[in-house]
Amino acid sequence: MAAKRVKKSSRKQSSRRTGAGVEPVVRENSRERLLLTALAACFFLSGFAALLYQAAWLKKLGVVFGTSHVAVATVLAAYMAGLALGAALAARYAPAVRRPVLVYGVLEGIIGITALLVPVLLGIAQLLFIARFGGQPGPVSDTGAGQTLYYLAGTFLILALPTAAMGATLPLLAKYAVSADSQIGPRVGFLYGTNTLGAVFGALASGFLLLPYLGLFGTLAAGAGVNVAVFFIAIYLARLVASETGVGTDPAERGTDLKSVPIPEVRYHWIMPVMLVSGVVSFTLEVLWTRLLSHLFGGTIYAFSIMLACFLTGIALGGLVAGRLAQERGRAQVLFIAAQVLTAVFSWLSYSVICTWLPEGSTLAGNALYAFLVIAPATLFIGATYPLAVRIGARQAQQAAGVAGRIYTWNTAGAISGALLTGFFILPALGFGHTLQLAMLVSIALAAGVAATLQPQRKWAVPGALALAVVTLFSLRFERPDELIYAQIPDNKVQGEEYYYGVGRSATILMGDLDGFFHLSSNGLSESAIARRGTAPVNNSQKWLSGLTTLARPDARSMLVVGFGGGVALEGVAPHVTDLDVVELEPKVISANRAVSNERNHDPLSDPRLNLVINDARNAVMLSGKRYDIIVSQPSHPWTGGASHLYTREFLALAKSRLNDGGVFLQWINSRFVDEALLRVLAATVAEQFSHVELYQPEREVLFFLGSDNPLDVWDGAGNATRALQQHPRHYNRLGMRGIEDALVMLTLDSDGVRQFATGAPVNTDEHNRLAFFSRNAGDGLTADGMQE
Repeated sequence: MAAKRVKKSSRKQSSRRTGAGVEPVVRENSRERLLLTALAACFFLSGFAALLYQAAWLKKLGVVFGTSHVAVATVLAAYMAGLALGAALAARYAPAVRRPVLVYGVLEGIIGITALLVPVLLGIAQLLFIARFGGQPGPVSDTGAGQTLYYLAGTFLILALPTAAMGATLPLLAKYAVSADSQIGPRVGFLYGTNTLGAVFGALASGFLLLPYLGLFGTLAAGAGVNVAVFFIAIYLARLVASETGVGTDPAERGTDLKSVPIPEVRYHWIMPVMLVSGVVSFTLEVLWTRLLSHLFGGTIYAFSIMLACFLTGIALGGLVAGRLAQERGRAQVLFIAAQVLTAVFSWLSYSVICTWLPEGSTLAGNALYAFLVIAPATLFIGATYPLAVRIGARQAQQAAGVAGRIYTWNTAGAISGALLTGFFILPALGFGHTLQLAMLVSIALAAGVAATLQPQRKWAVPGALALAVVTLFSLRFERPDELIYAQIPDNKVQGEEYYYGVGRSATILMGDLDGFFHLSSNGLSESAIARRGTAPVNNSQKWLSGLTTLARPDARSMLVVGFGGGVALEGVAPHVTDLDVVELEPKVISANRAVSNERNHDPLSDPRLNLVINDARNAVMLSGKRYDIIVSQPSHPWTGGASHLYTREFLALAKSRLNDGGVFLQWINSRFVDEALLRVLAATVAEQFSHVELYQPEREVLFFLGSDNPLDVWDGAGNATRALQQHPRHYNRLGMRGIEDALVMLTLDSDGVRQFATGAPVNTDEHNRLAFFSRNAGDGLTADGMQE
């Protein structure tokens, strides 16, 4: 058999002395540097596209499975499990791949094609979800094991192919790029950092440009276009590499210093479980910073993109720098120890800054810069750990691909565990400061464990240093970050007595008193004002959420309220309503209300009619076949992630399908957080679903859209309101209504007026949610005076 002919490599070799002896150093020619740079550019674009998919998929998955913390955390775990699976498969099979650049290109094409199939598969999954769990006699909570397993299995199966392909790309490119032992750290760090840097731009582009202006499918299409372009570029580069070497793209055939003697595959190394725990710490910190800084951004839809971009920027820069320094295994171990210690140190410094200083003003750019300065220092060292770990685990260049894939798998498994444990258990149980303290303790323990491998004759120093670090750690102060927690609350310096503080699964809940009222806030956003016991009667618009609907339907027996808030809406539920369901997303909201139950005028939690359900409202209603005479929707503001999908055509259509014949639907909105164009969008959305729609203004800047397929007859003087007032005068007197004129004065637009106002306006949809992205979260929208002009 004729021997294969290999072109003579134009590489020059020199040598340097290391701890293991003399190691050849390979200097690649300019053409190979150009090829590697081109592949890195492809990998940058791959990271960019991956974050477009993640943003669009997570929003779509939230629509299908709900935005409860259980659903979001489970969906994210399934997404990351796909990445881990891909990295594990690549680690197993990459050593046998002869043309890794070609295979990488094929994977990019697979990602682009399958990404576009995800919405279709999610639609099928939703139908199966409803078929399996739907038809419940009433709204159900999100705590059922069956639902959670379905979220996990359904998401994993749908995303398995594209996410596994994503996870496999880095080990394959490492297979091509690393052709000398000294290149393991620098090349892996370069690829890892470049890909993560692309993800930074993808996070920002998806949140600020593509999702707002192109919608969900447009964002997916943009990502698919990028992946398909990378596919063609990679195929072209694979041909160039083949023509350069004369054989393929396997580094063993490129005239490098790799020996012909087979190198055993590294299936396990002590650094792998270390990276699993490191992954737990990194995602504990990511969840912590995200939750903390959400107070600064007021829960806006843009906050997630900004904070993710800040986190990824630090990781990218850390990976790039650490990779260049990790040319030797011994040095990599020392740097890994330093990275773990400095992660702990800078995390504490960042937390100290948060507790003592906030930027003046509240511009988005200023807050973003502040978030970067807080997050980036610690994440620089988190990002450094991956290329350092690969260099520690791989003794020979041939081992780089397999080790890179296996360490990525272990680290991602730790990240999944960290996100779930922190969100569900650690943060609610320990709060912000002690959660950080725990993460720092684990980082220091990891550093000590790795230090024990350095110099066996000095192992006695490791427990001593660890003990000193632990003592120091527990001597530090981890105060509650009140400056940040109260950042969005008006007059936050004067809050009176605090009655409740709780860090929940999805929000931080506060209940304090001010000017004779209890004020409930969620992540700093004011949600409700509750009258104290003995306070003079006040015309509170929140009572009219339920009170206005029963004026329209005095014979109603059943009511669903979306969002508990301060429970004030339940004070307006008329006596003739005997069946009352309320769906609330955050359990800590209920705990806050219980804290003031004995000091308020009316305790809605003691109402025997109340059936309280903890879940995402859309999910709870979707799985229930129960019908109502009245549905009141008072979620949080439309720019918040947990409520944005409750202002769309799809949710209104779902709510309408759960109304009895002639039933009434009420939609709340605060005018200060929309402009005229957005108010017209909401009007068009409600008017599309209901034959009769009226707009009421119970307070200066509080608006109610009231919709039904039957005439409303609230204010015509001879209809339903008159009968309601006659039947229950004391109830409506307590709400501030003594005659039909009090209803008439709230009316802003009748049905014809609403339709005229909505003419030409687009409808708000899941695909293109304008209210989510363009609401005026700064409160600079329509004022009462502006609406009269």
